[in-house]
Amino acid sequence: MEIDVALTAASARAEQIRGRVVCVIDVLRASSTIAAALSAGAAGIRPVATVDAALALRDRLRAEGAGAVLAGERGGDPPPGFDLGNSPRQMKPETVGGREVILTTTNGTLAVDRARRMGARRIYVGAFVNLDRVVTALREDPDAAAGILLYAAGSDGRVSLEDTVCAGLMARELSLQVPDLRPRDAARVAIRAYTATAPDWPQPLLQGDHARRLLDKGYGADVDWCLRINAVDAVGVVSGDRIVRL
Repeated sequence: MEIDVALTAASARAEQIRGRVVCVIDVLRASSTIAAALSAGAAGIRPVATVDAALALRDRLRAEGAGAVLAGERGGDPPPGFDLGNSPRQMKPETVGGREVILTTTNGTLAVDRARRMGARRIYVGAFVNLDRVVTALREDPDAAAGILLYAAGSDGRVSLEDTVCAGLMARELSLQVPDLRPRDAARVAIRAYTATAPDWPQPLLQGDHARRLLDKGYGADVDWCLRINAVDAVGVVSGDRIVRL
């Protein structure tokens, strides 16, 4: 079994994705928000690429009588007219329980869309907050022998420290649990990134570019929430145009 890592949403090549089991990682904050929403009882997550598409889908679902919540961000903040931001702390039973969450973000939903269009065999969504359950899902996936790609979304087309480290921790855990796992070089780089930060966890991640931007904008509580390990029991998996609870 081979495991590879893509370090940004735009950098993954079609041959890395096609026919493989993929895990999209956007720690700050889309993957964590998706896990929180599913744990809070959301019926499903509808990832969309643009704000206009999100608004149109909300109007269509509501016209059909479906409960829909619009969530997401541009530049870290909720766009005008949205019900919620891209904040896992806002994903509570009273806000999303039993409803479809329409989510558009700068990086994470882009990676999900690319993985789907490029022919991934299966797509999971993972983060620190559900790490062990994601590792188990990847290890036990019946198609994992075709190869696993840990797809770090990055931030605005650039490598993101927290996503790379999260991919490294997942790759390390899988390497320990699957004796015949063969890491590609990018996976080895990610594993080394994790081991370099592990002694002082999670302080080094707070120095990352994306974390500092969120901290400067007043989203420190979200950052702290997203850097917890195994705080949520839900794993998202793509089914058609939705992300549902595994």
